[in-house]
Amino acid sequence: MADRKVNSNGNTTGTNLALHINLIGGGVSLGKLKLSALDGNEDVQGELGVGYNFLAAKPLAFGGLNVPHAAFGFDGTPYITLHTSWKIQ
Repeated sequence: MADRKVNSNGNTTGTNLALHINLIGGGVSLGKLKLSALDGNEDVQGELGVGYNFLAAKPLAFGGLNVPHAAFGFDGTPYITLHTSWKIQ
């Protein structure tokens, strides 16, 4: 869940809250919970945050970059996330 504000000049700031679900290993379990701050422009935002890795049972810090339809960064391991949009009517 992201809350972003885009100013008329294109500057973008906001926050992001993400819950990752682990589907690998024969079951469904909590993976990671992340809270981050976003800053940049309409097309590219830097992201810094903190969270908790339930699989490793330890806190984490991370940084990354958001671009249209994807995000990538490092939270102890490199990650790539693909974004989609679903509308519930």
